[in-house]
Amino acid sequence: MNRLYLLSIIFCLIFLSCFGPSQSYPITQQIAFQSARDGNFEIYTMDISGYNQVNLTQHESIDKYPQFSPDGSFLIYQGWQKGKMEIYFSNLLDANNINITRNTKYNDILSHGNSMTPDGQKIVFTSDRDGPRNIY
Repeated sequence: MNRLYLLSIIFCLIFLSCFGPSQSYPITQQIAFQSARDGNFEIYTMDISGYNQVNLTQHESIDKYPQFSPDGSFLIYQGWQKGKMEIYFSNLLDANNINITRNTKYNDILSHGNSMTPDGQKIVFTSDRDGPRNIY
């Protein structure tokens, strides 16, 4: 039974790695994910072993598409706040979430793949802040 359980976990990890974003991951080997286990989508992190799950967002809005920075020190995610989509920065050391787009229009990071430059200093997103949706 234990061998079957271990093989199932290994298969899931290999399968999920085929569809995950191609980016660097934190040195502490954590996973960032979205879950609606509390009734709405929230952003969580956990150790690669599945332990130490932490809800980073803990509010009533919908939060999705977490992406680690290349050095693993922070992540960005997309959150639906006050009728519009915004992009947030979360410092993993203190779980401080900061709205980095602060715009009255729709702002959207890539839902699949990496939206950050390799040095983690800039993000790529789309927005309709200047009329039709553009890339910023």
